[in-house]
Amino acid sequence: MDRGCQNLIFPACKNLGFYGHTLFSESAQKTVYKYIYNKTYDDGDLETAFPKNVEKDLSKFPKCQTNIKRMVCGELFPPCFPDEESPGLKTLCSSVCNDIVRDCPDFFR
Repeated sequence: MDRGCQNLIFPACKNLGFYGHTLFSESAQKTVYKYIYNKTYDDGDLETAFPKNVEKDLSKFPKCQTNIKRMVCGELFPPCFPDEESPGLKTLCSSVCNDIVRDCPDFFR
């Protein structure tokens, strides 16, 4: 929390439009990007979808794909909301995870 909320730049998570800031620095997000996509983050040539193997696994849960992506993004890059009176770490799991449990109970098994 010392550095405050940082812009979310990780394309696959940013494209969800669920939140725009994280506690992770841009350099940390770029490191995760390199690890996941095995290529350097470059503003001109970014992977905007989740990796193919992840998308394949998500196809088993069509009703919950967006919420599962939100959950993964929230775990990778904890959201931060700078406009709130006391910005800070918020968890997405209460509502998002409950929706997944309700709509796709096999996901967590």
